[in-house]
Formats: sequence, structure tokens, C-alpha cells
Amino acid sequence: MALMDYAPKIAEAFNRSRGPRGDGAASELALTMLYQLSTDQGTRHKFRHTECIPLVIGMLSQGGGGADRTAVALAINLSLAPGNAEQLAAKGQLRQLVRAASQTMDNCLLKLIRNLSAHELPYREEFRAYVDELLAMSIRCDNHDVLVEVLGIVSNMNSSCCDLEGLVHKYDLANWLKKFLVPGFVHDDIVLEVIMVIGVIATDARCSSILANSGLIDGLAQLMEYQKGDDEMVLQLCYTFYCLVRQADTREVILVRLCSHMLRKLAGQNAYCRVLDA
Repeated sequence: MALMDYAPKIAEAFNRSRGPRGDGAASELALTMLYQLSTDQGTRHKFRHTECIPLVIGMLSQGGGGADRTAVALAINLSLAPGNAEQLAAKGQLRQLVRAASQTMDNCLLKLIRNLSAHELPYREEFRAYVDELLAMSIRCDNHDVLVEVLGIVSNMNSSCCDLEGLVHKYDLANWLKKFLVPGFVHDDIVLEVIMVIGVIATDARCSSILANSGLIDGLAQLMEYQKGDDEMVLQLCYTFYCLVRQADTREVILVRLCSHMLRKLAGQNAYCRVLDA
């Protein structure tokens, strides 16, 4: 029998062991076993057919920002599978998660929300109401982990599920993002998320003029030179430039200032970057 076949029985045992008269040690053990099973990418999608997800939802709802850490970690793993994510976000649960994350600035809850935001499922439309709240939180917060997760959520958005132009104007995003492009100002994981967010904004033609006149393109070019030894960073920069060059206003800035520099990069030894030249 495969280990995953035991998940329903473990979930049942976990449910029985909860409560004031339950066995706390048994409950913790069962939850830890479910978490370990959820780390297997090939089997985590099978959790949708067990009682595990409703149990996790219950724990998250009751605990809010103080939810059991193992339960949150289990939910994070489960949310990587689309079927599980749909259940985790259903019946107003996404709203509760966003509210709890905003109140506590819990980066683990934000990571769960980020995973949920990555799936092309109907509940993504709900993010139109939530991204504004999350962005406001990240702008006033100096927590590195929170910033990474919120930027990751925004980078999963597009103009069909988020008013990108409205957010750019409301929060002066072009200038806010530009400060993160200064070499050495923040850790590379934040820089990478910022580059992806700029690429997402660039897909909205209504933001083209703002980006073209913001100095962001010069900042990206400076970063390209600074990070030339980091293949992942260079690849993401190339893709963001690809998004920028598809809009008239930003295309003109790139052609005037950066064309020769970009061609040298695309002709280099990085095979992944050369794919964007095809």
C-alpha cells in the first residue's frame, strides 16, 4: 500500500484527537505525518479526495494569524496543486486569509496566498479586491519576508484580474519600485520579484507612458550590467524587457538607449537568454 493511501486514516485520527479531551501528542503527530506526505509533489493532489483539506481550513479559520505553524505549512504545500487550491480558497476562505495576513503580517500566510494566486482558477477574480490591501500593507512594512511574498502575489496578477493602472497611480508604484533597482540596496530575492512586477505592469498598455518616463528602464539596464553573472536575474530581466518592448512608449525608450546593450546580452553564452531572441 502506498503511503498516500494512509492519508484518509491519518486525517481521521487527527480529527478524533483534537479537542479538550483529545490526545495533544497524537494530534501533533498526525498533523506532522500529513505534512510530510504533502511534501511529495507527485501525490499531494490526492489530498483533495480526503478530509484533510476541510480540517486544515478549519484550523486556519479558528487560528487566524495564530494558526498552528504545521497546519499553515501543510496548507502551503497543498496549495501548490490546483484542485487543493480551489478548495482552500472556497467559501470566503481567501478573504479570511487576506484579512488575517493583513492584521498579523504573517509571511507564512502570505506565502499561502501567493501560491493560491498562481493558479488560473475562478477565484483569482477575487484578488481584484485584495491586491490593493496587500500592496498598502507592504509599502508601509519593512519586513523582508512580507515584501517578497506580496511582490510575488502582484507578479502573479494580470490586467484581467487586477486594475494595474489604478494601482500604479494610487501608490506611485513606478517610483516605489525604482528604489529597489539600485544595486546592493536590497537582497536579490526582492530585486527578482520587483523585476517580475515591472514585467506584469508592462503588459498593460495604459501604464506604458508612466513606465517610459519613470526612469525604471534605465534602472533595469543598470541592474543588467550589475547582475550579469547571475543567469536567473539576467533571464528575468530579458523577459521584462521583452514585455516593455511590446508597448509603443517603452519600446521607443529601449530602442534609443538600450538596444545595443540588449543585443550583446542576447548574443552571449546564456542559452536561456538566447531563447528570448528567437
